[in-house]
Amino acid sequence: MCLSGEVSLPVFLAEHLCRVIVDPKVHAVCFHDRMVFMNLGDDSGIPTREEVRSHFAEMGFAVDPDRFFDVNEGRGWRTNSGKPVDDWKKLAAVWDRNEHPKAATPPARTEPKANAVGKIPSVEEVMAKWGCDRETAQGYIDENMY
Repeated sequence: MCLSGEVSLPVFLAEHLCRVIVDPKVHAVCFHDRMVFMNLGDDSGIPTREEVRSHFAEMGFAVDPDRFFDVNEGRGWRTNSGKPVDDWKKLAAVWDRNEHPKAATPPARTEPKANAVGKIPSVEEVMAKWGCDRETAQGYIDENMY
């Protein structure tokens, strides 16, 4: 069969393809009266609650695995933009990183160096160097931790 220029591909497919779910792990696609079965196997990409708990414990994540599971189960294992979650383990790592960001490590406390006497950085310089707020930067300066 040849497509004429008047029929778009989505219209053609809609008229000639159908998809039947026989079982959550088996899909059947029919095309021109031929049925093709696709076994999706046991790894559908959606974890069980126990798999999530086990992975979180193994990785040492501080995020509650049950909350992670419940939120994503409620979303149908889709991202905020509606796309299916491709890698739930990667998503779990992002959750852990976003909920427990590593704080910027302050510099070790040191005594002023002989060649640095009289050279105290400004609050803005310390803020830029350490990515901290004004109050924290002033504390670093007061404690000679710049």
